[in-house]
Amino acid sequence: MLLVIIIAVITVFAAASPSVACPPKNEEKVTLLPNPDNCKTFYLCNEGVPILLECPVGLGFNPKLKVCDYLENINCEVVLTSSPPTAPTPATTSTTY
Repeated sequence: MLLVIIIAVITVFAAASPSVACPPKNEEKVTLLPNPDNCKTFYLCNEGVPILLECPVGLGFNPKLKVCDYLENINCEVVLTSSPPTAPTPATTSTTY
């Protein structure tokens, strides 16, 4: 049963894997590749398999430095899918005496 689950997970992961070309074997240094679809994420390569990782909030992957960096330091256009949060409106109360 465990073997079936492992095969299913590998199959799903392989189907979802992008067209990122990782080296087949690990090199001396870790291979980090940018995600062409989302600059806030990047791929860590492990034995030819790309593993999607996400930068912390407010940062994006800098392909030149191979680190998560401030968005203004990289060429990244982030498209918001929802409106940014707004400050709550103070409640008004009326008191009659």
